[in-house]
Order: sequence, then C-alpha cells, then structure tokens
Amino acid sequence: MCLKNLPSLLCALTLFTICHSFKVDRAAGPGTLIVGGSPAARGEFPWLVSIQLKDFGHICGGTILNSEWILTAAHCMFEEYQSEYQIVAGDHLQNQTDPSEQIVDAEDFFVHGNYDDDYLKNDIGLIRLKSPIKFDDVVKAAKIGDNTTSAENQLITAGWGDTEYGTPSSSIQLLKVTVPLRPNADCDLAYGEFGYTGVRQICAGIGGKDSCSGDSGGGLINAGDKTVVGIVSYGIECGLQAFPGVYTRISYYHDWIMTTISKAESTTTTRRVDSTTTTTSPTDSTKTTTTTSRVESTTTGPPDNKGSTIALHTKFAVFLASIFQML
Repeated sequence: MCLKNLPSLLCALTLFTICHSFKVDRAAGPGTLIVGGSPAARGEFPWLVSIQLKDFGHICGGTILNSEWILTAAHCMFEEYQSEYQIVAGDHLQNQTDPSEQIVDAEDFFVHGNYDDDYLKNDIGLIRLKSPIKFDDVVKAAKIGDNTTSAENQLITAGWGDTEYGTPSSSIQLLKVTVPLRPNADCDLAYGEFGYTGVRQICAGIGGKDSCSGDSGGGLINAGDKTVVGIVSYGIECGLQAFPGVYTRISYYHDWIMTTISKAESTTTTRRVDSTTTTTSPTDSTKTTTTTSRVESTTTGPPDNKGSTIALHTKFAVFLASIFQML
C-alpha cells in the first residue's frame, strides 16, 4: 500500500471498528497473535499465508486451497483496497524475508453473498491471486476436512496475531495453540443473541488458550489428520473461558467454494456470488470473457441488538485498536 493512501485506509478501518463496537468482541483482525501458544516450526503449517497490505504489513491469515486461491474470513476483505493486498506464502518471521517466502498480489475478492458484517454470519471469502504460488516443502495446499473430532477433541490454530487481548502485542514469529472443541451449547449461551449456529460455525477454545486479534482468516486444524476444518472468525476478547472462539465451518460452504471458483474461472469479473448456486467442478469450467454482475444477498439482517451490553468486534477490529494506540 502506498503510504499516501494510509490515512484514508485507516479512516475506513476506523469506521469498520466503530460500526462493530456495539456487539461482541473477539474478532480482532489483522496483525494480532495467538494467546497461550508456542512457536511453530518452520513449514509446520505450509498452507497458512499472511494476508498483508503493501507497505503496511500483516492484517489476517488465510489458507491455500490451490496455487491460485486463498480462503479467508470475509471481514478481512475490503474490496475498495483490493489493489493494496498481497499474499505472503512460506512466511515464518514477520521481521525478515524468509528464503521460502513468496509474495503474490491479489487479483480479485469473492465475499459470500449472504455475509453479514454486523453479526459475522457467513464470514467466509476467497481471494484469487494474480499469479500462481509455487509449491515446495514449506508451501503447500491445505487438505480441507469436515471432521472436528480428533484425539480428545483437540484442534489447532496458528497465526501472527496478538498474544494478549487489548494490547499491541502481535507476534513476529508464527505461533500455534491447541484448543479443545467446545459443545455448541457453550457458544449458544455466549453468542446466541448474535445468531451462533453449530451448523455453520465451530465452537472452540478454553481459558488462556485462544486465537486473537490478527489471527482472523487463518485456519482451525484437526490435530489428528491435520485437515483444515474452520476459519478464525470472532469472539469476546481472547482466552476467556466463558467466551470460546467462533470459527466458520468450512464444510458447510463446500458447494459455495467450488461454485465460486468455477464461475470465476469462466468470467472476467465477479464480486459476490449467491449462495444458492449449485456445485460444479472448477476443472469443468469453460474459459470465456463474460462479465458476471454482482449478486447481493436478499436476506434480512438479525433484529436490532444495539441495546446489548456486550461489545462485538472481529479479531480484525481489536487489532485495529492497537494500531491507533501506536499512531
């Protein structure tokens, strides 16, 4: 990102934070760390990428689906600043260029047509890359799974996010943390008024161990078979026993992912893709120059909960607050 554009971007991000300040607080967003974690080994999570703004740095995590597509959280994606986004694969230390590091610009954004940025429903999006990522020992595509059950129901998440809630404590080194799968009833209790549902989301975390600001968009991993089953979405603060982390359940959106990729590979421009389309394989698509118009969601939002005493932030928004503390 050109430095001259930084003020306008920060203004936009400020408005994003303010707009979410009346709800729940856990999706802290770009540039934050893992709470209660430990250093990850280089190449331990070869599918994890750092989503960055040019000349600014890390804002979110993402998962490599194939050489040209990245899966992340919708709340990490600001379409008006799409040209400033770059994807860093093979990254490990944020303060130096790793030998395995590959930097690729974003080509286009695809946000779920029914994404609700107030309640973070359908918090999922795809980034198409301008050029393919080259796979090697430390850069690989993820295996996407639907099984959240592993030995003792343990899951793993990793990122460069904050290590402590509410402070500018983002990690230079990639960190990981093991978190337990929690009953949906726990997240129903914590986030029921904001529409939590176990069909579309996963409840995970324990007191002192959690994803946090800046980890948004990264993957939730089955500790047993190492498949990626979720996307870091939101929560209240970080590491609170009563407020587990909420993760987008990838398997629920399998058809949307496949359809979006297939449509994009047969069109020149697509922004939002309706969730009601049927599944087709990307390999069956025919290259054309047709332009697909933007399809917005027709669903209405949840009832007004502005009177709630709970303040909702994405892990992205909490991170932004720490940025402004440093300005």
